[in-house]
Amino acid sequence: MSFVCGDVIEELKKMPDNCFHGCLTDVPYELGFMNKKWDQTGIAFNVDMWKELYRVLKPGSYLLSFGGTRTFHRIACAIEDARFIVKDTIMWIFSSGFPKAADISKHIDRMKGLQREVVGQRTDGTGKQPLKMYNHGKSGSTFNVTESTCAESTQWEGYKSCLKPAYEPIIVAQKPCEGTIAANCLKYGTGALNIENCRVPGQPRNPGFKNPHESHRDMMSTSNRKLIDYQSPCDRFPANIILENCDEVKNMFPNAPGQQGDLVGHDKRSKGNCYGEYGPSPDHYRRIETVKNASRFFYTAKVSQRERNAGLEMLSDTLQKNPMRSANGSGEKNFQGGFQDKMVKNTHPTLKPISLTTYLAKLILPPIDNSNIIIPFAGTGSEVIGAVKAGWHTFTAIEKEKEYVDISEKRYKFWITDKENDDQYTLF
Repeated sequence: MSFVCGDVIEELKKMPDNCFHGCLTDVPYELGFMNKKWDQTGIAFNVDMWKELYRVLKPGSYLLSFGGTRTFHRIACAIEDARFIVKDTIMWIFSSGFPKAADISKHIDRMKGLQREVVGQRTDGTGKQPLKMYNHGKSGSTFNVTESTCAESTQWEGYKSCLKPAYEPIIVAQKPCEGTIAANCLKYGTGALNIENCRVPGQPRNPGFKNPHESHRDMMSTSNRKLIDYQSPCDRFPANIILENCDEVKNMFPNAPGQQGDLVGHDKRSKGNCYGEYGPSPDHYRRIETVKNASRFFYTAKVSQRERNAGLEMLSDTLQKNPMRSANGSGEKNFQGGFQDKMVKNTHPTLKPISLTTYLAKLILPPIDNSNIIIPFAGTGSEVIGAVKAGWHTFTAIEKEKEYVDISEKRYKFWITDKENDDQYTLF
């Protein structure tokens, strides 16, 4: 297990061919976020970098890469141009993204040198969002509501520059198998997703449930060759949607019985797109209704400050600037209050939750004893921690920023080495 501080391409070139069983990475989104130089180098679009990853992965290995909504298509194209097969895209859906939109009306007034009139106040998070522009010079969660001061700015009142972010894509790609999938799995220990161990917990199984790993599909008895009753597990098959664990997101998927009607009779059992499970009735196999809402998806909370800074108590606080700070230094916030200047120990601005990285790492974990994962662009170690928690035997993490490598090592010690601390910070 190793943390490597260096350039990803140069470090990959030092590694032999076909030496890793999987890859989990949170590449730069190439947006220049918070003016970070590492987020505007073009490395995520560099086909040569992905070719090096392709070379060091074993045939059949899976690659999971986070991406930004504006740029992940270019990342996916670079991955594909490096000869990977893009198999899917997982959508991580959340409600806690903050809008980064510019208010056109306010910008028009500023361009004309006009002062907006304060007409009231609003407390963030209460009541309906008014179509007024906020003067963000006031600190705290209460904002001055201002009105436009000229005909042009009035005309553009309520117009913003972009939508609120509510998901991040995760590109699922695979290095092609050598021969058949089964042969590749036996030869290289790679080639398939770890579906059974990533099922989303559902309702308790019905009495008499037969474990699929115990005489799986032994549908005929050896003595009288009669059908044996078989019930599938209620745990959900992993989907390409991951949800933030909050009521707002859960309510996006309300109970919908009309979309999940009973399937009755053998002639209809082939319509398996409904959720629930099958169980025997006196005369037919009848679909048993279970949970009908978003519980069929995997949930994960976004990173809390507690998780972000756990294990970094000895580090000094650093001022993290508001990324929406205007050119004149006014420090204005986005139109809902959003991101403010704050003191942090973990200075990485795009940290991923450990529960999410653990789930993703487990999804591509092969059932072998010497599993080895490569984690380029390791940041402050969330993917590393998730991989070890998921059961990967060894890892190699590459990160160019020395500051982030130091934080990664401290976080790794806290979450993995110091088990007592780990138990106190339950993630699941």
